[in-house]
Amino acid sequence: MDRRPARLRGHQTDRVDATRTPAAPAAPSPPGTTDVEPGLRLAPHAVVLLRSPHELQVGVEPSVVVPRTYEPVVAALADGATAGDLGLTASEAGLPTGAVTDLLGALDDARLLRPPSAVASRAVRVVGAGTLGSRTAHALATAGFGTVHLADLPSRVPTDERALDRPARHASGRRRPRADGHPERLELLAASLGVAHPDLRVRRPRHFAQPEGGAVALTVVVADGPEPDRLVPDVLREQDAPHLLVRCAGDEAVVGPLVVPGATSCVRCADLGRRDADPRWPWLLEQLTRLHVEPAPTLLAWAAVNAAVQALAFVGSGHAETLDHTLELGGGEHAMRLRAWPTHPECPCRWDDGSAPGTHGRS
Repeated sequence: MDRRPARLRGHQTDRVDATRTPAAPAAPSPPGTTDVEPGLRLAPHAVVLLRSPHELQVGVEPSVVVPRTYEPVVAALADGATAGDLGLTASEAGLPTGAVTDLLGALDDARLLRPPSAVASRAVRVVGAGTLGSRTAHALATAGFGTVHLADLPSRVPTDERALDRPARHASGRRRPRADGHPERLELLAASLGVAHPDLRVRRPRHFAQPEGGAVALTVVVADGPEPDRLVPDVLREQDAPHLLVRCAGDEAVVGPLVVPGATSCVRCADLGRRDADPRWPWLLEQLTRLHVEPAPTLLAWAAVNAAVQALAFVGSGHAETLDHTLELGGGEHAMRLRAWPTHPECPCRWDDGSAPGTHGRS
């Protein structure tokens, strides 16, 4: 095997622009995509070494050697830059036309560039700014999502036992919207994300249901307790917005289900299945949504990372383990469980096409 480094010598290289296949016209952006020019960055293992007073070496084996005059461009790649920024840097350094193209080609051949992220142009939303919500937002940013919308879970409204079996509704028949709570938590979370992930675009909509439509590829609803408030998934279902539930009790963490309205079961399907097994579940659920339980550190880390993995799988390919399922980890077991949640014939999510209750089933 030839382990000699590839070299770019001044203005002359073996790489010619005309040999490159022209890029195909850009396809329409998928939902939840932001039109931002992708950045280029050296791979984590692509160390930059001073090979001689006149040369730099990028990488060890394989490696690329460039004249010292390329140092500004290499430095920009180490920090991350767009192709346009690199071209401007090369021009300011007096490098010839085509220098950036040749350098990028050599680095790509040696696998010294960070592969483009499939989700760098995609936007996700995190609803919930508590301990688990904060960890989940950071995990999504680390996973490579380019934009994160932050919102907190709604403030609670008083209820009594007579209202426990039915959701609060206003005159239109929809659940009453409630203001997002704890704005100071959102400020702290946004600030910490900005420090840890300088390239991340952090957005703070005025309400958890904004923006609507295809601006967000997936919403992650996070509760620092046994169950999240059902208002949030109800509204997201009405908006046809895919969403993933994440929650932690003291000794258990649950990721899922991941709900695609009209295509999968939803959290209300699971609630109705639990009600069938225990008629008092709606009353118990109302109390569980009001509990705050500080999760164990191991469960906290597991839930945040697995939420990010499920988001990557769904946004990247449309598939994920938590479609119609939940992933569960008990603190005393240290073994994951995959639990199925089929659609329920009485669930409103099966009536969205106008059919009568009980006429739908999973095909």
